[in-house]
Amino acid sequence: MVAQSNQIDIFNPVLSPDVKAIFPAPGSTVALPQGKISITFDTDMFEGNLDDENSVFNPNNYQLIDIAGNVINPMSVRYDKINRTALLEFNGITAGEYKISVSSSLESSAGLKMESGYNAQFTAISNFSDLVEFKFDNPRSNRQNQTVSYDVTITNTSDQDLKLPLMLVLDPSQYFNGEVIDAVGQNTDGAFLVDLQNSLQDGILKVGESITNRTITVFNPDAYRVELAPGIYTLPYPNAAPTITSNPVTTAIVGNEYQYQILATDSDGVEFGYLLENAPEGMSVSENGLITWKKYTFSISAVDIPFKNLRLTSPVEIINLYLTTFLLLVEQL
Repeated sequence: MVAQSNQIDIFNPVLSPDVKAIFPAPGSTVALPQGKISITFDTDMFEGNLDDENSVFNPNNYQLIDIAGNVINPMSVRYDKINRTALLEFNGITAGEYKISVSSSLESSAGLKMESGYNAQFTAISNFSDLVEFKFDNPRSNRQNQTVSYDVTITNTSDQDLKLPLMLVLDPSQYFNGEVIDAVGQNTDGAFLVDLQNSLQDGILKVGESITNRTITVFNPDAYRVELAPGIYTLPYPNAAPTITSNPVTTAIVGNEYQYQILATDSDGVEFGYLLENAPEGMSVSENGLITWKKYTFSISAVDIPFKNLRLTSPVEIINLYLTTFLLLVEQL
């Protein structure tokens, strides 16, 4: 700082560090696999030990938080000093909505802490290509613009609706030197991502419905044969658990077969199945939910009948409930 008669000049002011950029970008949608997150600061950061609370290397200064509030810390942190960038590595990120949080404990190399923490949100989507059918029609080229265009039809062939975010993934062949015009980016494997948001009026691709109003244009300067393997990336469908509507039969007679017909509904209309876990010897459940059991020895006891807590994506889901049935066994008259 230099003071003169009528002004003060400041050289190299020392300011608190702040986050300059982050990847994935705030509010963005990224296609999995995605195991790394980068955070770029606006100044050099303090490179202390891993357990130093102010160090850029301390993994506890970074948190990845999913929509359920589960906190994930990075497995490792590397620091690119030249670019002032912390590279966070996670053990696989699954599809969902996330918030990345940077702690205010971080210090610059000048010893100043961040004035406040930093938070940004992004959405990770995964491959659901087996739920749709693709059809490319009406190929046409434009020599002047060096482009090839196709009309694409995408049909939902699954038993569940597909909702936004919805990305068309176009994976080029090895020697392809062009690009997909209007792509919003590329994934880690180099496949182009096309946002389908404007192709869905209500944000939903319902069962059996198709997207028919989409044209894909490819810039192809080398005039190579265009080969793009298509795929769909989205979030897992938020399927509600089935509900058991019947009341269990709570008594059984020794020597007689016990029966209990489970009645259940699914608000999403998805087919579901039944599975017994750790059931008593001789007890079984049919594919239609009929529990049968024959007990011949005289005893009085309470028996738990748990239904395994499993969820499958499609087309079958296992009923999501632990049901306790108390069976009073009495001697047959």
